[in-house]
Amino acid sequence: MGIRALKFLPFLLLLLIVAVGCSSSNESKAFEGYNFPDYVMQGTHAQTKDAYAYAVDHGDLLDYIPCYCNCHNDPFYHESVKDCFINNQYSTDQQLVYDPHGAA
Repeated sequence: MGIRALKFLPFLLLLLIVAVGCSSSNESKAFEGYNFPDYVMQGTHAQTKDAYAYAVDHGDLLDYIPCYCNCHNDPFYHESVKDCFINNQYSTDQQLVYDPHGAA
Protein backbone atom coordinates (compact mmCIF):
# COMPACT_ATOMS: atom_id res chain seq x y z
CA MET A 1 0.00 0.00 0.00
CA GLY A 2 1.43 3.33 -1.04
CA ILE A 3 1.83 6.44 1.11
CA ARG A 4 -1.06 8.10 -0.73
CA ALA A 5 -3.41 5.25 0.16
CA LEU A 6 -2.34 5.49 3.81
CA LYS A 7 -3.38 9.15 3.88
CA PHE A 8 -6.97 8.10 3.17
CA LEU A 9 -7.03 5.32 5.78
CA PRO A 10 -8.10 7.57 8.70
CA PHE A 11 -10.88 9.05 6.56
CA LEU A 12 -12.14 5.60 5.55
CA LEU A 13 -12.04 4.36 9.14
CA LEU A 14 -13.99 7.42 10.29
CA LEU A 15 -16.53 6.82 7.54
CA LEU A 16 -16.90 3.20 8.64
CA ILE A 17 -17.40 4.21 12.28
CA VAL A 18 -20.05 6.78 11.34
CA ALA A 19 -21.85 4.33 9.07
CA VAL A 20 -21.82 1.58 11.67
CA GLY A 21 -22.96 3.98 14.39
CA CYS A 22 -26.10 4.96 12.48
CA SER A 23 -28.82 2.40 13.02
CA SER A 24 -32.45 2.14 12.01
CA SER A 25 -35.25 2.19 14.58
CA ASN A 26 -37.09 -0.54 12.65
CA GLU A 27 -34.30 -3.09 12.81
CA SER A 28 -36.08 -6.12 11.40
CA LYS A 29 -37.02 -4.33 8.16
CA ALA A 30 -33.65 -2.60 7.85
CA PHE A 31 -31.81 -5.90 7.44
CA GLU A 32 -34.50 -7.87 5.58
CA GLY A 33 -32.76 -8.13 2.21
CA TYR A 34 -29.38 -9.24 3.50
CA ASN A 35 -30.24 -12.83 4.53
CA PHE A 36 -27.87 -12.65 7.48
CA PRO A 37 -27.19 -15.90 9.31
CA ASP A 38 -28.12 -16.27 12.99
CA TYR A 39 -24.62 -15.44 14.23
CA VAL A 40 -25.00 -12.00 12.62
CA MET A 41 -28.58 -11.38 13.73
CA GLN A 42 -27.75 -12.42 17.30
CA GLY A 43 -24.28 -10.85 17.34
CA THR A 44 -22.61 -10.05 20.64
CA HIS A 45 -22.07 -6.41 19.66
CA ALA A 46 -24.93 -3.96 19.14
CA GLN A 47 -23.66 -2.89 15.70
CA THR A 48 -22.85 -6.35 14.30
CA LYS A 49 -25.66 -6.19 11.75
CA ASP A 50 -24.68 -2.64 10.78
CA ALA A 51 -21.08 -3.70 10.19
CA TYR A 52 -22.10 -6.64 7.99
CA ALA A 53 -24.54 -4.43 6.04
CA TYR A 54 -21.76 -1.88 5.51
CA ALA A 55 -19.45 -4.64 4.26
CA VAL A 56 -22.08 -5.76 1.76
CA ASP A 57 -22.89 -2.23 0.58
CA HIS A 58 -19.34 -0.83 0.58
CA GLY A 59 -17.11 -3.87 0.20
CA ASP A 60 -15.18 -2.16 -2.57
CA LEU A 61 -13.89 0.38 -0.02
CA LEU A 62 -13.11 -2.26 2.61
CA ASP A 63 -10.95 -4.11 0.07
CA TYR A 64 -8.34 -1.37 0.58
CA ILE A 65 -8.25 -1.53 4.38
CA PRO A 66 -5.96 -4.18 5.82
CA CYS A 67 -7.02 -5.99 8.96
CA TYR A 68 -4.72 -5.71 11.96
CA CYS A 69 -6.01 -8.59 14.10
CA ASN A 70 -3.69 -11.16 12.49
CA CYS A 71 -6.53 -12.76 10.55
CA HIS A 72 -4.32 -12.66 7.47
CA ASN A 73 -2.61 -15.72 9.01
CA ASP A 74 -3.74 -19.33 9.41
CA PRO A 75 -6.59 -20.33 9.60
CA PHE A 76 -8.35 -17.27 8.08
CA TYR A 77 -5.97 -15.85 5.45
CA HIS A 78 -7.98 -12.64 5.15
CA GLU A 79 -6.56 -10.05 2.77
CA SER A 80 -8.66 -7.07 3.92
CA VAL A 81 -11.33 -6.00 6.40
CA LYS A 82 -13.98 -7.06 3.87
CA ASP A 83 -12.84 -10.68 4.23
CA CYS A 84 -13.76 -10.59 7.94
CA PHE A 85 -17.40 -10.19 6.90
CA ILE A 86 -17.76 -11.73 3.43
CA ASN A 87 -16.14 -15.01 2.39
CA ASN A 88 -14.88 -14.24 -1.12
CA GLN A 89 -13.74 -17.81 -1.67
CA TYR A 90 -17.30 -19.19 -1.64
CA SER A 91 -19.37 -16.14 -2.60
CA THR A 92 -20.72 -15.74 -6.11
CA ASP A 93 -22.46 -12.90 -7.95
CA GLN A 94 -25.80 -14.47 -7.02
CA GLN A 95 -25.03 -15.56 -3.43
CA LEU A 96 -22.99 -13.94 -0.67
CA VAL A 97 -21.42 -16.23 1.88
CA TYR A 98 -20.78 -14.46 5.17
CA ASP A 99 -17.73 -15.05 7.34
CA PRO A 100 -18.35 -15.44 11.09
CA HIS A 101 -15.07 -13.69 11.95
CA GLY A 102 -16.68 -10.23 11.83
CA ALA A 103 -19.31 -11.20 14.40
CA ALA A 104 -16.77 -12.18 17.05
